[in-house]
Amino acid sequence: MKNILYIVLLFLGVHYSFGQQKEYNFINFSSKNGLASNTVNVIVKDKYGFMWFGTEDGLNKFDGHNFTVYRHRKNDTTSIGRGAVMAMLEDKEGNLWVGTNITLSVYNRSLNNFINYDFTKIGWIRSLCTDHNGNIWVGTYSGLFYFNTKTHKINAYKVDPTDDRALNSEMILCVFEDSKSNIWVGTKVGLHLFNPKEGSFKRFLYNKENPYTISDNTVRAIAEDKFGNLWIGTSEGGLNVMNAQSQTFTHFKNSKSDKNTLSNNSIFKLLFDNTGKLWVGTEDGLNIFDPNNGKVQRVKSSISGKYSAMGGFVGRSVRDIYLDNCGIYWISTLQGGVNKYDVNLAFFNHKQFNPSDANGLTAGSITSFAESPSGDIYVGTDGGGLNIFNKKTGFIKRVALNKTKENGEVVLALEPSGNELWVGTYLDGLYAINTTTNTVRNFAISKSKTDFS
Repeated sequence: MKNILYIVLLFLGVHYSFGQQKEYNFINFSSKNGLASNTVNVIVKDKYGFMWFGTEDGLNKFDGHNFTVYRHRKNDTTSIGRGAVMAMLEDKEGNLWVGTNITLSVYNRSLNNFINYDFTKIGWIRSLCTDHNGNIWVGTYSGLFYFNTKTHKINAYKVDPTDDRALNSEMILCVFEDSKSNIWVGTKVGLHLFNPKEGSFKRFLYNKENPYTISDNTVRAIAEDKFGNLWIGTSEGGLNVMNAQSQTFTHFKNSKSDKNTLSNNSIFKLLFDNTGKLWVGTEDGLNIFDPNNGKVQRVKSSISGKYSAMGGFVGRSVRDIYLDNCGIYWISTLQGGVNKYDVNLAFFNHKQFNPSDANGLTAGSITSFAESPSGDIYVGTDGGGLNIFNKKTGFIKRVALNKTKENGEVVLALEPSGNELWVGTYLDGLYAINTTTNTVRNFAISKSKTDFS
């Protein structure tokens, strides 16, 4: 049998060619699929393979098929903290930490509940960052705090706009540890670099008289490239890259006359992929930025707005971008749910089961592929029998194995041999199809159950 990947390529049809902009097909998950809310603020995949989505209406766990929703329950101290889930991380020990409006919660896997730390008197949690020591930096709307995961002690950092060595704002929007273990803090009023020896901060502020300063003081997102340069997403000033040596900034902004620029200057999330490109979540869609040439590809949004279908990106304001260990991208939006982009499916046109389509698949579950001598593709299904895909017309038709059987067979395996195709089924025996004459022979267990008939 020819390589199965090659056959899948033929069946699905490559639609990406070099020299053109890459197309991205997404699968969308929404409240129709079980999400607690279509506004998803943060995404994490844990070491057990579960996806976690922090929403405006609680925490969601996704096992690949079903969603489990965790909400705060009044008078239940083991339920998750009250309010929207704004931040989340998994530490080195595999513990899942969740930041809600007024509570830092850690998930207790053995009991399927939560241990909670009250932040009511401290402030609403906006961001979480685990450092190389395994402790957690907690950014709130009332300042920056350091949570020791062993002693559970909380240290606060001074906020004083008049002191150049203190934080300039109590509104902490993001915290990031770089490859050199430096802690960077994005606030409402400037970017800050923490000095652990002195417990102080160095400020990086916008200065309209200096074009090499940061473009906007409100810093929402931070990422680091493979060269150690820091990339900063701002509220109104677009994208900045900070030179690691000179600590000067270069700006990239939206231009209404150039579609190869950012779609919007308001940025919520930054993520580098494995090829070195920067995924940028903006107020007006998903952008993919190439640092080599400074050009941006704006990912197309869904026109139809249909959920749970392979197609365009659903949603407008991007809130989080997560790349898991399988190379799958998960992008959440405001009121648009979660968009899943699987690189393993990205190049192909998607053929879906539609019972009203006379020229489509006869079942939604595909079990096997084989190539015919003419180059068309046989497709085995679970309950829909055998299909054949005509590459020229794009049509699919059913191949009758047993004309007396009203429902299609469950095809388990396909094996071509010369001008014959051997079809293994569940409970219907073995079939041999002559691909030249289209005649079918069936080999079923005889009544004696000792041989085929």
